Parts: sequence; structure tokens; C-alpha cells
Amino acid sequence: MDKYTNGEIKDLFKKLGIEFLDNYKIDYLPLLDHKSTDSDYYQDNVDEFVYLTSTFGKDIRNRNCGDIYVSKTKDRGYGLFSLKDIPKGSFIGVYLGVIREEDDMVPFDENGFDTDYAWDYPDELPNAPLLEINAKYRELS
Repeated sequence: MDKYTNGEIKDLFKKLGIEFLDNYKIDYLPLLDHKSTDSDYYQDNVDEFVYLTSTFGKDIRNRNCGDIYVSKTKDRGYGLFSLKDIPKGSFIGVYLGVIREEDDMVPFDENGFDTDYAWDYPDELPNAPLLEINAKYRELS
């Protein structure tokens, strides 16, 4: 398998028409006014958030990444691979994407659906639609 450098990965994303993100992109602007630490979700999971922040906070802030690389497979497109076994509980990286209103299986292209790389945003905002973090986001025309 060919391994790609960071520059080559950015070029690959550009070639595929996918925006490379160094940080989250927020399309649902009311989220900026939401204080997540006041939410029921945060309060119900505060011990886990404290643990994760103390364990991985520095890696998250610095956008560190484990020994992983992007490579093309024989028959499944591109994938993310590790250079070595990853011990349980290790930090791998931050799952970045566009935080936007959730779509239900919106056709993406011949390779899948727009939601193939989307995860539910873990917190529900009062009087707001469900949100997702979509790492394969493109403007649909």
C-alpha cells in the first residue's frame, strides 16, 4: 500500500473535492451560543469528560495523531491504517467534520451516502434540530 504524507493527503482531499479541515467547521451557528457544560448530556457524563480531558486534552488541543496513515485499498477506496498495533485506550486523533443539521441518507455520489462518515452530535440543543459531525461533507448542488 502507498502511504501519503500530510501534504499528499491535503492534495488527495482536494482532488476528491473534499475540504480538508484543521478544526471543526460549524454550519449550525446557534451552536456557538450554546454552553455545553450546562447541558443534561454533559452533566450526566461529567466524570467521563473530566477523565478524557485530563488524559487526552493536550493531544486534542495540539491536534496530535497516532501512527496512522491514509492509503488506497485494492477494492474499497481509501482507508485509515496504523503503522503498529494500537493499545486499548490509546489516543488516535480527533474526528473532525462539519457540525450541521442531520440529514437522513442524502445521496452523496456513486461511492455511498452523505451520511457514511457522519456521527450524531452528542448533545441535543433546546428547540434545535438534531445535529451531526460529518467528515465527508460537500455542498450538495
